[in-house]
Amino acid sequence: MEYQTITMGYVYVLKNCSYEPYVVKIGKTTLEPHIRSKQIYWGATGVPEHFDVAFICKVPDCHVAEKAIHKALASYRKNKRREFFHLPIEAARNIVVSVSAELFGKENISVAVNIQEPTKRKIKKTEEDKQDEHEYQNASEMPVEQFVRTFKSSPVNTSILTSEQKTRLCVIKDVFDVVFPQEASKYHENFSCDQNPDREIKIWEHMAKAFMKVSTTPFIAYEFKREAFFLLLMRSMKSTDEVLINRDENIINNKQAKLLLKAYELKPKPLRVG
Repeated sequence: MEYQTITMGYVYVLKNCSYEPYVVKIGKTTLEPHIRSKQIYWGATGVPEHFDVAFICKVPDCHVAEKAIHKALASYRKNKRREFFHLPIEAARNIVVSVSAELFGKENISVAVNIQEPTKRKIKKTEEDKQDEHEYQNASEMPVEQFVRTFKSSPVNTSILTSEQKTRLCVIKDVFDVVFPQEASKYHENFSCDQNPDREIKIWEHMAKAFMKVSTTPFIAYEFKREAFFLLLMRSMKSTDEVLINRDENIINNKQAKLLLKAYELKPKPLRVG
């Protein structure tokens, strides 16, 4: 078969960190795949974050290749009207390569893996970020148990919470109720002890986002979720490496702990007392 007269196209595998694990988008394009991934994001209001290109295969006829690949993966398709499939990226990569090679021959396809890594946007540091960084670098290495015994919080109503802050705390409460049930009024009382409650609320919001990686999975036991909560609490004050070094493996192994802790997006922020 001759393919010289056919415009080359691409079959791509995209991933999106907002979707559940093992959900990938497999489609075709005659454009550069990273351009197509941006088009999908900007063209759909229902997509919360950018797509990352996980894998690309350049083929002689992307229309034929896509149709055959989708047929092979029919059992894994999330929705017949959408190009999303429930399977690991490696499995998606293998099927794209094998089907394309069978259609066109190995010598007529070319592969590029991870050509576009997720981009990290630079965030300008605020004065508070700089202060957090300074305090973290100069923090004493007091053992956690000793810290808990000697810690004394500020009085209730040290700060007066705004209605917006109380609303944000209600969301945090709903997320952590599965392992840390408390009335909303108790949350309000606890956070009113902080001199800067907005800072602390932001920390707990990011803990909640990371915690939902495990809390929304029905097959995970309560003990696993409870341990995940305390790991994230430590991560809010220490780096991932420090938490892993100082923890004792229990229900959550180190590999699982590392994945969980990496889901927490803020830098360590030392607990401020007084």
